[in-house]
Amino acid sequence: MRLVYIPANLTEIKKFGIIPVLIQQLLKKEVDIVPYAFAPTPELWKHVDFSIPLGIEYYNLLQQYPKTENRLTAIIRPFSLTVWVLFIISFVIMVIFIALITHYNQQIKDFKSKSLMNIVNRYAIYMLTVITGQGNHLSSKEKFSLRLAVGLWCLTMIVLVNAYSGTLTSYLTVPKLVPIVNTFAELSKANSGPYKVFGNSLRNNPQLLVKGGNIFEGMKNVLERNAAYFTNRVAVQYMMALDMQTHSNCRLTASDPIPYMDYYSAALPQGSRHNWIINHE
Repeated sequence: MRLVYIPANLTEIKKFGIIPVLIQQLLKKEVDIVPYAFAPTPELWKHVDFSIPLGIEYYNLLQQYPKTENRLTAIIRPFSLTVWVLFIISFVIMVIFIALITHYNQQIKDFKSKSLMNIVNRYAIYMLTVITGQGNHLSSKEKFSLRLAVGLWCLTMIVLVNAYSGTLTSYLTVPKLVPIVNTFAELSKANSGPYKVFGNSLRNNPQLLVKGGNIFEGMKNVLERNAAYFTNRVAVQYMMALDMQTHSNCRLTASDPIPYMDYYSAALPQGSRHNWIINHE
């Protein structure tokens, strides 16, 4: 086979677009193969054949770079809501438990004349000083069951407070970013039928619909309208790099790969006798 390069007409490309011009080259039998990365579609299959995939591209969601979480909430972030709720419940139960031990222990003379509420208040303050690392004193004359319960509480608080302090320090030292969107379900806020949500959204907001694969229009929607732009990985990386050339701060980021892929192939004349020679691995 003799390889001859036949360029497409630049004037026609500017007028009609590159893909229609390349397809016309095949239809007019000017070339035996178009070495362009086509994404095969049902419409294109009507006119040309395609080679085995030359490349496979994953898709990502282009979106605004996440903002830093508010540091005012850092004090509660080291533990989840579940941990905080369980901690408060355990504190209340522990205070009531040791207060009851003291109240019904008739051998402790100091508390014979004090009400249960006074005892609860005393041990609530005692346990708070342990939590805040201030230290406190418990007489060795106290009942063993009381000293055991308080000792277990102190041991637990040493572990919990150290874990809290270390995590809090890391939150204050390293900025924590707001999570980005990595799936269609997160983007549409629906566990099922996200495409229906997207369709309704685009019908109600036609200005967000990017037509003809205009990546710059998609990039503008992301930056100015806080939208997400769904396209292949190469386009996402190109837009991120392009934006970094004009802005010192990173303004764009990409999601994890979305389970959707595009296959890119070269175009061949439909039914050509040369196709079997060209189209092999």
